[in-house]
Amino acid sequence: MNNRQIIYLLIPLMIAIFFFTSCKQETNVQPDIPEAEAANTAQNSSLFTIRYRPVWTAQAEFAGVYMAQKKGFYQNKGLNVIIQPGGIKYPPYENLQLGHSDIVQMSLITAVKRDAENGNLINLAQITQRTSLMLVGKKSRGINSIPDFEGKRIGLWKTDDRLLSLIFLQQNKLNMDIVDLDITINLFLKDGIDVMNVMRYNEYHQIIQAGIDPEDLFSVAFADIGLNVADNGLYTLVNFILNIRNNVVILPLPQFRAGCMLLTIRKKLSPLSWKLCINTIFQLIDPIKNGC
Repeated sequence: MNNRQIIYLLIPLMIAIFFFTSCKQETNVQPDIPEAEAANTAQNSSLFTIRYRPVWTAQAEFAGVYMAQKKGFYQNKGLNVIIQPGGIKYPPYENLQLGHSDIVQMSLITAVKRDAENGNLINLAQITQRTSLMLVGKKSRGINSIPDFEGKRIGLWKTDDRLLSLIFLQQNKLNMDIVDLDITINLFLKDGIDVMNVMRYNEYHQIIQAGIDPEDLFSVAFADIGLNVADNGLYTLVNFILNIRNNVVILPLPQFRAGCMLLTIRKKLSPLSWKLCINTIFQLIDPIKNGC
């Protein structure tokens, strides 16, 4: 089964999801091309330019992208890969549709939801097959089981990532006071909320690093309870594929372990060995910081 067939199968699920969500995705779009990006394009006019936009601001998740650029992997393959800024101010889908980006990273949920508008998305690579999204609650706040969620305060992000949490609440017939969250765990640490959504590789470890013992948390991993909707993938538009169908174009993979590999439009993996990232982990710090 190919990616588009999977997406079509998920559309009925997403339609049901929309009835349970009260959030609105950020639609802020930054149309202006940064001066540095324009200069980079002109300087590398002999190379094939790809504008890649990660879903979020510079962090270790995209280490492979920065490392590949620093090591000249893209340039050696005839590519001028421009890593554009990510985050709330730069919603991937909108920037893709408006022609500000060629390839973007976004979640499968967002892709399915938004593709219903134009039907022109292509999933180039779905690297992760297991969602990292979780709900965590403090046992000290009386959260020791799923029924304990009833009547408590839950913090959810103001993005499509909240959709799985809303489905979870509906499936378990839980009534909770929903508090909109931005990017901080502070409200959870200060007991302003009892439960919050987290990514296992990110906010969950932030909470632990803040001094809370894992044994003091009650966690619900969506992948373990039948809500395993894959996380981020790489997307482009049909027209982009048609315009370059005669070229073998190498694309960066954003995830840490896959980030030092290159993926062709013809779906052949040309490994530059993600072990480079693991074996030179301290070399990744500067590229990530420079991306901030």
